[in-house]
Amino acid sequence: MKLRRYLQASIGPATLCVLLFGNILLLSPVAASADEPETVDMSEMVVTASRGEEDAATVSANVTVIDADEIAASSAISVVDLLKDVAGLNVADWTGTGRTATIDIRGFGETADANTLVVIDGRRINTPDMSGVDWTTIPLDRIQRIEIIRGGGSVIYGNNATGGVINIITQKGAEKHTASASTSMGSFDYFNQSAGIAGSTKRLTYSLQGTYMETDGYRDNSDFRNKTAGINLGYAEDFFGIDLSAGFKDDSYGLPGAIPEGTQRRKDAQMQEDFAESRDQYIHVTPRLMLSNDAELSWGVSARKLASEAEYWGFLDESDLYDYGMSPQYNNRFDWIGMQHNLIVGFDYQYSNLNRPQYNDSKRLETGIFFHDKVSPAEKHYFNFGFRGGRISYHIDNGPEDSFRVHAATVGYTFNYAPGSKAFASVENGYRGALVDELGGSDFNEILDPQTSLHYQVGIAHQLNQYAKIGATVFHIDTKDEILFDPEKPSVFGGQNVNYEKTRRQGIELDLAVNPFDQLRLFGNYTWMKNELKKGAYDGNDIPGVAEHSATAGATVFPFAGLSFDMRARWIDGKTMISDWENEIGDNWEGGDYIVADVMLSYSWKLLGLHLGVNNVFNEKYSEYGVYSQDFSTGNYYNAIYPAPERNYFGEIRLAYEF
Repeated sequence: MKLRRYLQASIGPATLCVLLFGNILLLSPVAASADEPETVDMSEMVVTASRGEEDAATVSANVTVIDADEIAASSAISVVDLLKDVAGLNVADWTGTGRTATIDIRGFGETADANTLVVIDGRRINTPDMSGVDWTTIPLDRIQRIEIIRGGGSVIYGNNATGGVINIITQKGAEKHTASASTSMGSFDYFNQSAGIAGSTKRLTYSLQGTYMETDGYRDNSDFRNKTAGINLGYAEDFFGIDLSAGFKDDSYGLPGAIPEGTQRRKDAQMQEDFAESRDQYIHVTPRLMLSNDAELSWGVSARKLASEAEYWGFLDESDLYDYGMSPQYNNRFDWIGMQHNLIVGFDYQYSNLNRPQYNDSKRLETGIFFHDKVSPAEKHYFNFGFRGGRISYHIDNGPEDSFRVHAATVGYTFNYAPGSKAFASVENGYRGALVDELGGSDFNEILDPQTSLHYQVGIAHQLNQYAKIGATVFHIDTKDEILFDPEKPSVFGGQNVNYEKTRRQGIELDLAVNPFDQLRLFGNYTWMKNELKKGAYDGNDIPGVAEHSATAGATVFPFAGLSFDMRARWIDGKTMISDWENEIGDNWEGGDYIVADVMLSYSWKLLGLHLGVNNVFNEKYSEYGVYSQDFSTGNYYNAIYPAPERNYFGEIRLAYEF
């Protein structure tokens, strides 16, 4: 907190950016001479930001790609751990197991799950209710790469993509038939066993994996047991192909609840017996017809059943979610009037039916038709524009029903001004519909209007030379009728979901990667965000649950072939508590300002891999999630925190066999 106040008082965010990038230039190796060509460019990254493969260098957005090598080199044991080090992402893991966590792109705080779309192999995994995203559906061992696309994605993806999109691509196969297995053990009786097989033939690719994980958790009643299994199949002919992914997940976990800040024993649980369990089954099939070398027609179909049961405060809550999706899509690359086009036209259908015996059943239907075209009138110049029109309809048994027209539009420009470098700008107006249990009114019987947003961003990704690259993005988001929970509004339970008149988010995202020689890699990032409530009862106050400053820095050393030592630290500052709409506490709590460091030693030889890691090396006492809560017995407010794990250890061994 002292560091943040000093920076604010002396230089401010804009000057900080200039100083940071000045130091980057000083720390980077001397630029290559004119006759020494640069060897690294962003064209090595192929992303699916527009639901079709494209060069990352042509995307009008700040994009981060985490590949399988980076996943293996990190100290993460879950997707949540991995994403904590990414610029512009605010991660809050309630229990430290990865099961109950929110990942926030560009500062939506408590409603991050509804404003950050998560897609796995083309299948949306955001639930239509407030239960949130289950980040343990896919274990790290199954992931080929993760793409983080910051900025509005409503035109391409529709609902829930207001802040950005996290696209997870799982392994589709292997060049050789390969069997693999891994075993991990660590603090809090952590144990993870994984086994899989993958391979390919001339026409077929396959990948099959199963995982069992268990941990007692850092706190009392924070145990987690998780079983997953998944299969990916792909078949391709010259003119036809089909992809299938399917799997199931079965878990159970404790719900320890929050404890008052200052509780002497941080491992205490407020709720000793509360628990939850779920069983998730899904299938996603996408047949593809190749109409020509550059034109393709695909038809994605998905189905999911999620059965959940939770007991909290002596109350049993059961639910069955049935989710069905269909997404026919046409992609075509062609030349017209002397310009190259990359056209995508599609239709999305998503139907959700949430059955809850203790409540009324809820149904939501989302439909939308969209197009997106990327035009290149000249080499290195790319314009993109698109539009979506659709409808979101709700039906609550014995309750309200309503239907809303929604639309989104986008326009952007990208200029590849140098090898491996780009400058970009984009504008998108997007939307987010209410969740089926996010009802408004004092009796929670009103369906709220969809929120709308206008999202601007400009940025660069610059290759300094073959050793270093930097990135900088500035964004601004104005949102009208944002769907928020206001604890001060009167209701039968205290507080209401409301359409807040106006909010504003603006920020700067900086990235740095330096590889001065083969034995050393350095990286760093910094994000500044200023998120405010405009007009209304809280005019000028910060949006709760968002950090003003965040940064990550790290280094990986390779002393000799096969051995690596990874060190990284992340800093959070200026983070407010959930529900602190009056900003009474501000960042004066243990999650408002902290630094956490992790290290890992890895060794690989042929098909053997060994990892030893220490998380929270300096034993920082902090929380990633906290709520400014009211004690209803006294009427007093207090800081309710979910303590993060203290120093902990883990080890892993991986084996593979090719046949």
